[in-house]
Amino acid sequence: MGFGLVENDPPMPANVRRQVVEVVRHPSYDPSTESGDVGSPFDIAVLRLAEPVTDREPAAIGSASLSCEHRYVGYGRSTEGGMFALHTTWGERKSTKTCVRSQSEQELVIRGVDGGTCWGDSGGPLMIEGKNGIVAVMSRFQPLSPMEWYECKDKNTMIMIRVDAHRDFIASAFAPRAASRP
Repeated sequence: MGFGLVENDPPMPANVRRQVVEVVRHPSYDPSTESGDVGSPFDIAVLRLAEPVTDREPAAIGSASLSCEHRYVGYGRSTEGGMFALHTTWGERKSTKTCVRSQSEQELVIRGVDGGTCWGDSGGPLMIEGKNGIVAVMSRFQPLSPMEWYECKDKNTMIMIRVDAHRDFIASAFAPRAASRP
């Protein structure tokens, strides 16, 4: 089992690639704020697909709790180490049970329980464990001390953007059904 890949990953429908025809970024997102350990609380976008997804129920926007009842899903790197470590694999689905450690009006801080997140996982969902509810999307790693460099490791700490804080933006950007559900 590689870094972040867990044996108790819930069963999922077969992966199907979909063509993205439009990316709608949050109107308040400013990419110039993204440097090092500083980020934007508006680091969220809605992707419009060429064809509708009809073989599964869309996830509802949910609210996170300060608990370990969440699961992160990503397709980023699945080997431990720094940005340029050898034996790096990408693109394989991984799922990590995680804890919400703290939250603000627009962000959550999470820490892995049975794995970690890494380069390439940004934008992936934080789900409510055992339910079809999305509470946040991956933004960046938690700020480290000036002497530390971010490395992928088990139980690392990341910052997520809360989707419930951006319900109006999501509804206005082609996803009104997701925003209207509890």
